[in-house]
Amino acid sequence: MNTEAEAPQKRFTLTITEKQGRVIARALELQQRVHMGQLEHVAFELHWAGRFTTLEDSEEARQKNWMTWERRDLLQTLLRGLSPLVTELGSPSASLGIRHEAVSDDARISYDLQQVIRYALWQADDRPDKARYVVDADKPYRTSQQEALAAIAAVPQTSLESENA
Repeated sequence: MNTEAEAPQKRFTLTITEKQGRVIARALELQQRVHMGQLEHVAFELHWAGRFTTLEDSEEARQKNWMTWERRDLLQTLLRGLSPLVTELGSPSASLGIRHEAVSDDARISYDLQQVIRYALWQADDRPDKARYVVDADKPYRTSQQEALAAIAAVPQTSLESENA
């Protein structure tokens, strides 16, 4: 009788836009950080999603936005305080590394997928002045104990356009 580990895995192809790739990479990063005890990154994600006002915003704009900088800081502090419950390290500023034995393989799979996506996005960036010494430029490496690295390939622009027509 085949166990789940022995059964051949089904494979899928997903065609996404650059923006969808960036959103997926951010979601994967958030999941892995939560598993490592870096809960304050929920507040960072809300920030990157444009949920925070800036000091330069008008008072009207600041009133409409539910997430002020003060609320962001409070949320970040509260989430950081919960981190010891996840990590059992006892310090709100401590977190587990992606290869730590207490981190689930699902988190490692998320990390691996994020690496593959962000590297592909970096490679697809054809600006001559793009940053070369950034984490996005690092070739992906496998951290999962169960899954190989995913494969990703750029799709010619004309293929995407004809599929969406």
